[in-house]
Amino acid sequence: MNVATIQAPVFTYHVSKRAVNILLGTLFLALTAKIKFYIPFITLVPFTMQTFAAMMLGGFLGKKDGAISCLIYIFQIMVGLPFSASWTINPLVLVGPTGGYILAFAVQSYLTGLCFEKRGNFNTLLLYPLIIAVSLIQLLIGTSWLQFFVGSKHALQMGFYPFLPGGIAKCLIATSLILRRKSTTRP
Repeated sequence: MNVATIQAPVFTYHVSKRAVNILLGTLFLALTAKIKFYIPFITLVPFTMQTFAAMMLGGFLGKKDGAISCLIYIFQIMVGLPFSASWTINPLVLVGPTGGYILAFAVQSYLTGLCFEKRGNFNTLLLYPLIIAVSLIQLLIGTSWLQFFVGSKHALQMGFYPFLPGGIAKCLIATSLILRRKSTTRP
């Protein structure tokens, strides 16, 4: 038996497991979109658990696979799958008021994965403010997009400030869960 014959099944298994994890990540994003609520008269953007999911994907799948999972999720919305928070088939949601937040999931997942990948270079406690900073970047991208719909004067009040307390809580929980899981799986 030559080396190519032995390595091919291992490579195929690895690629298949990776592909399954990425696709499961898209479903995780879709499911967390369904956990939502609005604050009437304050924001056009729903509170969802998708930012939590984006952080978890980056932390567990890694920066590349987490971001790929988010990008595939966005593609699934574009082709008409009902994966957005509204549960409707509406690819135009990506060019609506929430589009910037959705597009920023991939950035958030990538940066979260990068922080966890580089965590050996600094104190683990520094991860918490870093992940909060990553979440703020995601919020700022979404808020920048939102300003085209509500004006720059109202964008921070409608798309940034209301999300800070919940965003920070999601960051603390996601970071703790990822750290706990990674500490139990270290060789």
